[in-house]
Amino acid sequence: MANRTLAMMVANVQRKVGSGAAIPRLDIIQAINTAHMEIHGAYDWPWTYKETNIFLNPSYSTGTVSVNIASNVVTGVGTAWSASWTNRRIRLDNNQDWPILSVQNAGLLTLVQGYHGTANLSAASYVIYQDVFTMPSDFEPGKDLVILQPDVRIRVRHIPRLALESQGVVLKSLFTNIAMGYSDQGRDSSGNHLIRLIPPPTSTNTLRLVYKARPTDFAALTDTSWLPQTYQDILELMAESEVKRTHGISGFDVPAAIAARKRMQMKRQIVATTGDIRAEAFGGSGLADSSISWRGLSILPWGS
Repeated sequence: MANRTLAMMVANVQRKVGSGAAIPRLDIIQAINTAHMEIHGAYDWPWTYKETNIFLNPSYSTGTVSVNIASNVVTGVGTAWSASWTNRRIRLDNNQDWPILSVQNAGLLTLVQGYHGTANLSAASYVIYQDVFTMPSDFEPGKDLVILQPDVRIRVRHIPRLALESQGVVLKSLFTNIAMGYSDQGRDSSGNHLIRLIPPPTSTNTLRLVYKARPTDFAALTDTSWLPQTYQDILELMAESEVKRTHGISGFDVPAAIAARKRMQMKRQIVATTGDIRAEAFGGSGLADSSISWRGLSILPWGS
């Protein structure tokens, strides 16, 4: 039997709920999408991971800058800044760096906050660099993440945000393309998740990113799930339970219990059928763990 489409799953849920209940189709679709997200959040199947590249931009220090105390406007002479630059910082006197809000043109930029250095700057040296990078739009936050540096064949370790800030006091002046760590950096104005690298990159380079992808919602009735068809029963059971519960239909606990049992069986099947018996040699965890790291990708916390 082929993977069930959204239309098939909706019809199955309608049949299980009962023809006497007038349940809007959109309610069933929403319940299926909620179940879809929940299952993906609970299991780290290999096929839910994606790969992409993080491109490191070179630092820039051509020309000179001027800025007055309390002003957030920086002007440049002999500079060729780009209005397309985002997630950048500028290092001014005494090695203090200031987040850049936006770059207006080749010689004008705006800081996130007013400059509060020791004195007004005129014809001063500077460095603009990017150490914050945007994650893919389907990046699932809070899940295992792998950043690899192919040119030196190392994995960039995760550092808690406060530890990164503390280490950054020393490392921010060490410009190198050997990334030593990264931390979460919140979100940008579009809601995309950000990460921050230390030390700041100095020249062009490429890092490899492996991340867990958030599944898109079912929309068209012809859509099929990422899940194998043997797991689609669980989607329908969870959706049936949620629809019955929200519409006051008795018996919602029965499909919920069946779905919970099937999910436990599913986890045991994943562990029992793993094909990589050498995974633990790559930093994977024990047999009770069905995550992708147990299959040899080694995405456990650094040092595990």
